Amino acid sequence: MTARPHAYRPASDEQDVRDLEEVVADIEAGFNRKDAALLDGRFTADAILTVPDGTTLRGWDDLFAYHTARLAGAVRDWSTRVSVLDMGFLTAEIAVVQVEQHTTTPDRAFTNHGTIVAIKKEGAWWISAMHNTNVA
Repeated sequence: MTARPHAYRPASDEQDVRDLEEVVADIEAGFNRKDAALLDGRFTADAILTVPDGTTLRGWDDLFAYHTARLAGAVRDWSTRVSVLDMGFLTAEIAVVQVEQHTTTPDRAFTNHGTIVAIKKEGAWWISAMHNTNVA
């Protein structure tokens, strides 16, 4: 029997880790400032995002329209804190980042966990896919 392969490798450069942490920080800052351009600023043009209710958004234009409406409406009084739980590199240009999102509303607090697939293009990290789900 063949040995089971490993998928992940160490980061090529510690700067990549810091840059990906900054991508996550932009998500938090964009949400808290109610700034959809900042929140969605690091998603690729063809990104796929699954939000906690199971809705899947395809492409930056759909993400931006969704977040613009949400930030001005349903979540305008909410705040969030997003932290990196784990990070792994499939290649020097592809990373998987697990995040935890603690959100506070006027009525309650809750936690989501998310998985980001990030790609590095022309020296910058971009989110190509993200799945965000409620923690029961």
